[in-house]
Amino acid sequence: MDFIVIQGDIADQYADALVSADSSRLSMGGGAARALLESAGDPLKDAAREQAPVDPGQVAVTDAFDLHAEYVIHAVTLGRGGRSSEGIIRTATTNALQAADDRDCHSLVLPALGAGVGDILTPESARYMAEAIDTFQPAVLADVRIVGHTPRSRWEITDAVEEVRYTISE
Repeated sequence: MDFIVIQGDIADQYADALVSADSSRLSMGGGAARALLESAGDPLKDAAREQAPVDPGQVAVTDAFDLHAEYVIHAVTLGRGGRSSEGIIRTATTNALQAADDRDCHSLVLPALGAGVGDILTPESARYMAEAIDTFQPAVLADVRIVGHTPRSRWEITDAVEEVRYTISE
C-alpha cells in the first residue's frame, strides 16, 4: 500500500489512529510514546497500562483522549533486554496496520518503530516498516504516514523508503 513520510511531532498529527512505540509494560516512557503521553495526559497512560503486559511485536489499542485521533495503537517494539529487532519491527508494523484497518480507520500515523530507545538505527527501522507497509492489503485504511520528528530523521526515513521502493520495483 502507498504511504508518505512527513516531519513533525506525532502528538500534533490529525489521523484516525496514532501509533505509540513502547515496552511490554506500556509505560510510555520515551520517544513518540512520551510525546503522546505529554499531550494526552494520564488517562492515556492509565488506559494503556490496563492492557499490559503485551508481547513484543503485538499491539494494544486505547482511546486517544485529548489527541487529534480516535485511537492510540500501542506497538510493543522492545524485546528482551530492552532492544528491538527486525522481526519485532516488521510484526509490530503489520499489527498496527491491521488494528487500524479492523477499526475502520482511514488514516494512521507511525513513528520510526524501534529507533532510539530500541537501539535500531532510523534508516533500518524505516526499511523494515516500509517493506511491511508495502505488502499490507487494507480493507479501509488508505492514508498511512511515517513521521520523523526532526529534519534529519525525516531525511533518513525518506532515503530508506526510496531504497525499498526502488528495490521492490526492479
